[in-house]
This record gives sequence, structure tokens and C-alpha cells, in this order.
Amino acid sequence: MGANCDAAVRSPHHRPGRSVGCRYPWPVTVLLRFVVEGTPVPWKRTANVKGRRVTLKKMRAAKARVRMFAAHAMRGARLALITEPVCITIDAYRKRKRDAVPDADNYAKLVLDSLNGVVLDDDAQVVSLTVRKHDTRECGGRERTVVVIERAEDEERKAPAKARRKAG
Repeated sequence: MGANCDAAVRSPHHRPGRSVGCRYPWPVTVLLRFVVEGTPVPWKRTANVKGRRVTLKKMRAAKARVRMFAAHAMRGARLALITEPVCITIDAYRKRKRDAVPDADNYAKLVLDSLNGVVLDDDAQVVSLTVRKHDTRECGGRERTVVVIERAEDEERKAPAKARRKAG
């Protein structure tokens, strides 16, 4: 079993309301954690069919699955729509195919698009995004996507403004 393969799943940090300081240089608090069962699906461009842009059925189904698991987790945590800045960690566990290895950012695009209006007011609230791909043949376990949403503390919220002032 790989050393870091299932860290997000087994970690004691990911309990709602518990402060975490080891993974980030700023303190964060877990707002929501959920697991989307099934094969992670990467985002793909819409297809052109007879001059019309069409979203692929597989991608629509994957977005609906992420929304369903996210909405269930929101009800279980008794949370309203999150409107504050957040840090998101996405771990995609998939049997890696030798000929096609999707980019990690494509997994993030699909998940973030799915969270709009269900968990997040807008995906522009994300101030920190971590995406990791894991091969289930090395880690063991089933194919799934683990999403952890954490509150960004004041230091992180102020950091972009300080960087802009220094650059200007």
C-alpha cells in the first residue's frame, strides 16, 4: 500500500469543525468532506453536433453524481450554501490506464462546476486548490473521488491583496 495513497481518507484531521494546521501554512477548519463513489470522470470540452454545442452524456451523469453526493453531505452536516473563501482538496482514486492519463486539473474542473449552487455560491471562492491522482492498483481500494472543503482563515484571505500591493 502506498505511503500517501489513502491519506485523505484515513486522516483524523478531516472531521467537521476540527482545526487543522499540519497540511497548510495557515490554520483551516474542515467544513465538509464527502466521497463520490464510482470512477472519477475528467472534464471534457463540449462536442459540436450539427453546429450545436452538446455536453457529453458521461460528463452530465458524472456532474449529477457529484451534485447528489455533495447535496447529501450538505444535508447531513446541516450546512447552508457556503459563501466564504475556501480551500478544496480533491483526491481522485482510479485504475490508471496506460494509454490515457487525464490531467489532474480536469478532475477539478468537473468537481468545481458541480459544486456551484449546491455547496458553493461560486467556484471563485476557492483560494487554494489541491488535486491528487492515485492509482487504485497501487493503493488498493475502490475507484472514488474524495472532496474536502475547508475554511480559509484570515491570513489566506489577506494574502492575495498583500501580493497585489507589492506587485503594483
